[in-house]
Amino acid sequence: MTPMRSLPRHTISSLLSSVLALLVLVVAAAGAQAQPDPKIVVHRSASCDCCTAWEEHLTTAGFAVTDVVSDDLNRVKVANGITAEVESCHTALAENYVIEGHVPAATIRQLLREKPSIHGLTAPGMPMGSPGMDDEGITKKPYAVLAMGNDGSTTVYARYP
Repeated sequence: MTPMRSLPRHTISSLLSSVLALLVLVVAAAGAQAQPDPKIVVHRSASCDCCTAWEEHLTTAGFAVTDVVSDDLNRVKVANGITAEVESCHTALAENYVIEGHVPAATIRQLLREKPSIHGLTAPGMPMGSPGMDDEGITKKPYAVLAMGNDGSTTVYARYP
């Protein structure tokens, strides 16, 4: 019987390092895939087509949308600190933030990632060309997404051409 030849120490060390690196990559990839979709609860009226179009925009962007049809949206808005100046057609809740109107999914993701100390975001009114208001043939208009401060103030959070 021929004696088994052992591998040089540096080869074993290199092989173990490679296996460990591969294991770290596999665990990191599994952790990234295990991140749940961001959850958002949307309060809207039954007759609002642009609200359901906005919900489709969010779903396509990977949000887990809970659709709540409300007979009294004004009550929902008042309960969540939405004033006439920042009002739109639907009110949503994501984590500890209020999202009012047609705010793009990417901007909501940015908010949830950065976690600023604000009340939420709003796209006041119903900006033409914003998600849900972007039907074919509509002329897009520039609009701003505003950050609603905890004190009721607003500042520009993002701009869209």
